[in-house]
Amino acid sequence: MFKDFTSYQKAAIVATKSIVKNELSRYKDWKGINLHPALERHFMIWFIKNYKDLNGVLYKKEKVWINFEKHYLQKQGFIKNFISDSFILNTIKDLYYNFHFSKRLNTKCELAIFVHHPKFSRILENYNLGLNNKNIIWIALARFKEIKKTLPKDAIVLNQPIGKESKKDHPRFIKEVLDTTFKIEKILDALNPEITLSFEGNAPYQLILASICKKRKITSACLQWGLINEFWKDIGFSNLEFTYYLTWGKYWNKQMKNNNPNTKITTFGYPFIPFLEKKKLKKIIFLGQKVGPLIEEDHYNDFLELALNSKKLLHDFIIIFRPHPQYPLKDEYYKRLKNNSILIDNRGDFSHLQESLIAVSILSSSLIDGLFSNTIPISFNPPSTKYTVPLEKFGIGIESGDKKIIQKSILNLSKNKIERDKILDNYKTIKDELFSSLSNNNIVEFIKNLD
Repeated sequence: MFKDFTSYQKAAIVATKSIVKNELSRYKDWKGINLHPALERHFMIWFIKNYKDLNGVLYKKEKVWINFEKHYLQKQGFIKNFISDSFILNTIKDLYYNFHFSKRLNTKCELAIFVHHPKFSRILENYNLGLNNKNIIWIALARFKEIKKTLPKDAIVLNQPIGKESKKDHPRFIKEVLDTTFKIEKILDALNPEITLSFEGNAPYQLILASICKKRKITSACLQWGLINEFWKDIGFSNLEFTYYLTWGKYWNKQMKNNNPNTKITTFGYPFIPFLEKKKLKKIIFLGQKVGPLIEEDHYNDFLELALNSKKLLHDFIIIFRPHPQYPLKDEYYKRLKNNSILIDNRGDFSHLQESLIAVSILSSSLIDGLFSNTIPISFNPPSTKYTVPLEKFGIGIESGDKKIIQKSILNLSKNKIERDKILDNYKTIKDELFSSLSNNNIVEFIKNLD
């Protein structure tokens, strides 16, 4: 068995690439669509989610694909497998799709925006990126009701169609990717957009969208959203087939170019500028993360202790704890923080991050958002990991896996303005590399000018 997640992850990347290349070669050109990039993401997501179950399978290196498929079938269970294969149910779903989705569309679509989480629609709607055009259609591939609530009442928001790839001669694990391909093709049939836009770029459906657009000669663009993690880059951000990948700045271009020869990597700029001008207060914000294979329960407990100790040692500071939206605080943690006068921000109020002198987290991309507004980042790293942006190397923050060093750094920087100013002076020298100013904040016009 692998003793740590980092070793397991490296083995999973090797296994994923081998399975996709050797066992699933026919999907490199499936109906003119290259599904290999999406399949690689699909495998890695499953490997990460099932770290404990698949650790032994990977470690033995024997019949990995066969044992992987067995594990998947067992995990899905009989009912899900029956529904997946049922001809009658799938026929009904297809009829429902034809009535509910394609028949009601009768509008020109200049831009189709594909999202799967309300965080994208909620934040983008608040920025002047030219996304209020009546010829723009939003497609919610998950959380339809939540996404619709974040947008104006007159916005056209479509749920994903219901339907599946009808053929059965595919491994069941692969059918999820084929079903998504089927749905996206149906969406593009109905809309025929000039441009498609998605965000981040490492979800399987986004890679499927890019490959289908390439086949159909539709311009596809993806906007950077968060960090391009080193440990995820070889699988999560490689072999992209978007027409354009739009980054925040030149630093990110360098990270992306070598692994993506088929996509033009270009700087759009940092899109969240207008709301990042706030007066600094005596605040420190702790940005929670999800517990999982990389961030274990012990790391999370240590992180909570850092917040509690900071409140005890810095009486005149407001200490804020922002839980991860996908990992709510347990009752016992909530009570401990509340009883120690720590403000809990469940709404994700961006102003807290902007007003704080210091932000502390475990590998969160929000540390970089904070840095833009001169909030000094402190990254508490689990063993065998590094923050994607080398904070220590650039002199723009603190990074350590040692809880004592992190606590000492929080106290030192909170009290020492000279030390904070040194870090911010270093940041000024590379700010334009990380966050370029927007040359054209209308993203539709920007993309059209690239063509």
